[in-house]
Amino acid sequence: MAKIGRPPIYTEEQQREIGEKIFALLREGKTLVNACKEIGVARITFLQWTDKDEVLYDRYVKARDEMIAYWASEVVTIADEDPTFTDASGVAKVDGAGVQRNRLRVDSRKWLLSKLKPERYGERITQEHVGANGGPINFNNMNFKGLSDKELDVLQKLLEKADKSATSFVQPCLSVSSRKRRRVERRRRCTTSCSSAGRSSSPA
Repeated sequence: MAKIGRPPIYTEEQQREIGEKIFALLREGKTLVNACKEIGVARITFLQWTDKDEVLYDRYVKARDEMIAYWASEVVTIADEDPTFTDASGVAKVDGAGVQRNRLRVDSRKWLLSKLKPERYGERITQEHVGANGGPINFNNMNFKGLSDKELDVLQKLLEKADKSATSFVQPCLSVSSRKRRRVERRRRCTTSCSSAGRSSSPA
């Protein structure tokens, strides 16, 4: 069994020279794993170099961005490949297996791009609340009087985070709800006090 020797110790200059070779491969679309393997240095060793060398780290970040851009250009190149071929009899046919393979290649690159650089290549999903026919929401036509106190409380908190001008349409309903809650609270206190008085006046 061959002995595993101690990994070689590189100077800072040697580390940067090796790094430039790795960066060149990244710009050609190679992954960091494959680039390090081709150069002959462990991936974890290279990453440790970038942790200690700010210049090397900055160069790595730039090369990684160029690698991602290369993958993005590959999506277009692969998608534009002609799937037809001519058989022995001179008849043009579509390579079905090749189409499926290219679809997998495109999808895998698109997935990687969306994860590595989501702000540029990720899918953006936005939600927009609008009124009738795509116009602004008209609060004048909304009836809030049928909402419960709990629902009105939730609505008020939402409006505090939204446009203050919308509050003017809902404030009358909220005021009614507040008066209603005060009346209920007064009746509850009255009922409690009356019950207590009745118990204290009852014969022992």
